[in-house]
Amino acid sequence: MGELRHNLLRVIANFGRFGANLVFGLLLVRLLLQFGGEVYSVVILLGTTIGYFRLFPDVVQQSIIHELVSAYHREEEPEALVSVFAAAIRVGLITAGVMVLGIVLFVALLHAVFDIPPALHGAARFMALCIGLQTVAVALSAPSFNMLNVWERFAEVNTWMVAQRVTFPSAALAVTFMDLSGEADRIVAYGFLSTLLFLGVLLAAVIRVHRREPRLRLFHPEYETAVVKRMLLLGGWNTAANVALMVQTVFSSVLMNRFFGLTANGMFGLALQLGNYVRIIAHGMAGGLDTISARFGVAHGDEGIRKLLYYAGLAHTWAVMSVFPLLMLYPQQILQLWIGPAEANPEIDYGLTANLIRLFAFGAMFTGIADGWIKLLIGAGRAAGYARALLLITGFGIPASLLLALFGPEWLRFYSLSFPYTLFYPCLGLPAFVYVLARWSGSRPAQILAPLARVLGPVSCGVAGLFAVRALALPAPWGFLLAVAAHLGLYALSSWFLLVDAGLRGRIQKRVLARFTSGTDQAG
Repeated sequence: MGELRHNLLRVIANFGRFGANLVFGLLLVRLLLQFGGEVYSVVILLGTTIGYFRLFPDVVQQSIIHELVSAYHREEEPEALVSVFAAAIRVGLITAGVMVLGIVLFVALLHAVFDIPPALHGAARFMALCIGLQTVAVALSAPSFNMLNVWERFAEVNTWMVAQRVTFPSAALAVTFMDLSGEADRIVAYGFLSTLLFLGVLLAAVIRVHRREPRLRLFHPEYETAVVKRMLLLGGWNTAANVALMVQTVFSSVLMNRFFGLTANGMFGLALQLGNYVRIIAHGMAGGLDTISARFGVAHGDEGIRKLLYYAGLAHTWAVMSVFPLLMLYPQQILQLWIGPAEANPEIDYGLTANLIRLFAFGAMFTGIADGWIKLLIGAGRAAGYARALLLITGFGIPASLLLALFGPEWLRFYSLSFPYTLFYPCLGLPAFVYVLARWSGSRPAQILAPLARVLGPVSCGVAGLFAVRALALPAPWGFLLAVAAHLGLYALSSWFLLVDAGLRGRIQKRVLARFTSGTDQAG
């Protein structure tokens, strides 16, 4: 029960962070729009371009976690953690140096590449430097901040991350009270304040870590070059994997514009965002899983790894399948609830967009499951296997999709540009991941796929509820809302009986009953 409770708290903290980030993200958009349309557009443009540099701090985190956790749990070598932490600091410095070069180049080419009003050139350059500074600071502080993950203080990790996110709407709110007439002044003020607050929160987190463990010095002279090389190699494979996955959707977006125009891009964006919610549901399961994987490898050996692989696969599959049937059966109804009826958006073909949503939901369903496997492999220091698979799948999927768009049947051309992510990645990725995971864990392919198949029982019950409500032909939107309630209710209830082991179910029921009866006795 201890490990179960620990992981349950991890998942709850992760979902709490996602909920808070969603609220603060919506608030930030509302506040930025008050600054003026051009201010909002400049901030969003820079956030979605130079913002890609945020990939590098993630790579630092992924590349050092295995070595840090392994050293922390080597109790017979208490100084190992100090040496490995010093190596991680070097990796952060090297990554930050590469980032600085890229950011300087980006800022130098900013106005040559993007169409920004001349009056906002200086402000846009300043804002880009602010975002770049924030990102470099995250990379430099990654070894220190990552120690909270090593200690498995997941609630604290999520609290600090929410605090970082709060700095942006806080800065925007402060700017709304300033007497600034020009749009350029608002951009500069927002960039300065958000960066100042963000760096303050980051510095507080780093100080917190080093006060808890004073042995971890930022500039410790003793470190192993071999450890730095292993971290950099792992980081290189993680970068390749992340870029390969990102290129699948970037390629689709660019060619959708070239083949079918700007309107098709709008439909593509709607489908991608809506379909991707299937994957987002599983993110709450994935946070911290790399740390647990590294610990299990040290403390529990191959048997512990196989058990962790089974339950991680079960949890991620259960999460994505809670919403996947809804997007497959009700994409058009969900689209109408989100952006309004077809009459309000005559430029959008709701039928084509609904089919694209189904495709992206399928791709996101597999990606959500694979995210858990990737976290396990990162924690085990086994990024090379899945990175090679991703590179091969992307290298095949992009030209294959392009050929289908050029020479395929007319009805398929529009959808084919999404195939690198929505078709080839799931269909080729499943056997590739099973192969990589089997080699790592010593499991048979059937053992890896077993938790995925086990979820089919609750899925069948939930889908039965959907079809039962659909047969009633209730008016919109009540029919759809009742179908969602029936699906989720039956899915949760059947999962309790079909997925939770009888012994564990009994222990949980006894604990809940004991708490309830003790509370009743005290009240009496």
